[in-house]
Amino acid sequence: MNILIVDDEPQLARLMREVLIRDGWAVTIASSLLEAKQLDGPFDVIVADVRLPNGDGRHLKELHPETPFVMVSGFPGEEPDLHKPFSPMELRGAVYAAVPQMDRRGVMRE
Repeated sequence: MNILIVDDEPQLARLMREVLIRDGWAVTIASSLLEAKQLDGPFDVIVADVRLPNGDGRHLKELHPETPFVMVSGFPGEEPDLHKPFSPMELRGAVYAAVPQMDRRGVMRE
């Protein structure tokens, strides 16, 4: 299963990748909205920070309405699916909540 992580904090993006790779995900990282728009999918899930260089991460949800989306933010007043800072368990919970038809091994449930 393929996941796209879009975050302008390289260390956090790498940590998210490590967590999700352990669960069997193939992970692609983009550090800006522009970079994410240039990537070939398809992706099974998109995890994107709201505030990115070149724009708002929520724009990706508009471009890919069929793809489950996890919105991330560390700013007060925003209503993300995942608030920074978050734990590996919270990241996994948000990703698997976005794709309830999939188990933790990335296998589609019957």
